[in-house]
Amino acid sequence: MPPRSRRPRAASPPERPAQAARVPGATYRLQLHPGLGFRATRELLPHLQALGITDLYLSPIFRARRGSRHGYDVVDPTRLNPELGTERDFEAQFSRREAPETLPSWTPAGGGDLGIKDLLVQSGLAKSGNDAWRAVDQGAVSIDGVKIVDRHHRQPVRGPFVLRLGRKMVRVTPPAGSARPGGEVG
Repeated sequence: MPPRSRRPRAASPPERPAQAARVPGATYRLQLHPGLGFRATRELLPHLQALGITDLYLSPIFRARRGSRHGYDVVDPTRLNPELGTERDFEAQFSRREAPETLPSWTPAGGGDLGIKDLLVQSGLAKSGNDAWRAVDQGAVSIDGVKIVDRHHRQPVRGPFVLRLGRKMVRVTPPAGSARPGGEVG
C-alpha cells in the first residue's frame, strides 16, 4: 500500500490584535416621523445627554410610504425619507464630531495643571481613578479632539477646553483669576 500523501494545510489567517468594543452606556430609541425629523432631534439631544444617554437607536430613516408614522414600510432603501429632512440635515445632525452647543460646564477649584485622572474624576466623567486610567488605556479620552494616551498627562487649566470620555463631554473652564493665553486674566 502506497503511503498516503498529506495535503498541505491551509494557512491560518494572521491574528489581529483584539480591539476593545465600545459599549453603550445608555441607549434611547427615537421614533422619527414627519413631526420629529432630523432637525427636531437636535433640540432633544442636550436633554437626552443630561439624562446620561450615550447612544440613539432610530426608527428606519429610509424612504417609506408617504405619511408613514413608523417608517417600517420602506419603499426605497437607498434614499433617506424626505419627510424626515434632507441628506444635509441628516449629515449635520448625526455625523458631527464636534461638541454640542449646550454642554455641561465644570470649573476646577484652584488653577495650574491637573492630571488626566483628576480631571476625569473631579469633573464626574469617571467614577474612580481606576475607571479614568482604564478609559485612557482604551483610547476613550480626548481634550479638544486630541486623544490622550498617556496616564501621566497633565493639562493646564488656563483656557476653556472640552474634555471627553467616550460620548460624555464637559466644557472645562478656568477658575476666575487664572491666566489665559495672551496674558488675559479671567
